[in-house]
Amino acid sequence: MKNFIYVIVFLLAIAFYRCNKKTTHADMSMNLEIIQINADNAKQEIAMSDVFSSIEYIPLESRNGHLIGEISKLLIYKKHIFIMDNLHTQSIFCFTETGNFLYEINRQGQGPGEYSKLIDFNIDYEQDRLLLFSTYKVLEFDLGGQFLSEHKVDFIANSSAYIGNGCQAFYGDYTENSKFENKGYTPNLLILKNNKTIYTDLYFPSEIQSSSLESTVYNFSDNSRGTVLLFEPYNDTLYHLTPDLVERRYYIDFGKNKKDKNFYSLLYSPSSSLKDVKTHMMNQDICNIIAVSETETCLFFIYSCKTVYHLVFYNKKTNEIKDCFKDYRNENDVTYPVKNDIDGSLVAMPFFTDGDSFYGCAEAYLLKQSAQSVTDTVLKQKLDNLLEDDNPVIIKMILKQ
Repeated sequence: MKNFIYVIVFLLAIAFYRCNKKTTHADMSMNLEIIQINADNAKQEIAMSDVFSSIEYIPLESRNGHLIGEISKLLIYKKHIFIMDNLHTQSIFCFTETGNFLYEINRQGQGPGEYSKLIDFNIDYEQDRLLLFSTYKVLEFDLGGQFLSEHKVDFIANSSAYIGNGCQAFYGDYTENSKFENKGYTPNLLILKNNKTIYTDLYFPSEIQSSSLESTVYNFSDNSRGTVLLFEPYNDTLYHLTPDLVERRYYIDFGKNKKDKNFYSLLYSPSSSLKDVKTHMMNQDICNIIAVSETETCLFFIYSCKTVYHLVFYNKKTNEIKDCFKDYRNENDVTYPVKNDIDGSLVAMPFFTDGDSFYGCAEAYLLKQSAQSVTDTVLKQKLDNLLEDDNPVIIKMILKQ
């Protein structure tokens, strides 16, 4: 798996990304696991029972004035469910582990303790603090939702994660944070400790036009106070983050469908547009990772090739790969190439993790519609009791041991 030749090929492939700039905190020891993917070997469908042992459903209590528009992020801590909706309500919601509503944080505004736009949120597990990231500030709340303090930051970022020892990681998504520019290079990653920048990493040439790049929603995967995983657009390397180190942990080798020198030359050319990049990918059948999530034993990621999207479950203990695909040329098709043979209900995309379980979510009205195909009488009754305009339902998927 850790073949030296593949490592050299990998380094050459990302030479344009790194632009030969040495970074102080990047790990070059090559503690790198290469996962080889052959898109031709993917199956049209896999069964949920091939990956998961059981599924649990957690309806979120719906109260007037406390309805979630869309779940952007979910964290589990101390038997509580914390949910961010930064697309519609600009709020943080807190529920018990059984779905009972506790409180909502919504402090939009321009004054102290308020945010103009909610970008991301995290939990400082050592100090029991909620950390809300907004434009140029981080706001701290206790776990009961009470405001504590706010701190200014001097950069723009797309997402963030708490990585321990008082440190937060912020991903810039090729933003022009000119203050941190160094000899023509700008960092994508900034690490703060006690609200002060302690180091930067993942540099890119400052002249790159961000219009040729595509943002992602889930740059960080936080595994229940464990290792934080980071991935970047158009990069097949996945990084583990600690307060002291950026470790190149996984490289997804797509073989004949991998990105090559010509792709990176086009991607990082100031004259390229996003259309140019996508056209090149379509013509050359280039695979691209678009989402990642990780538990203690399983790495899950989604990659695309033309209009075909693949869902991959990689067992870190056995190195077994389960790759299934679906062609989404029909934009109205929202089904997944995974069959729920455990209880017959809907399949949820496993975007959030805690311990060794994946979490997804589904709209109440869709689950209600699926109740007719459910064989378990207790679950069928639970789904039948849902109202169509209820809050989304959290779906916990427990991995097979």
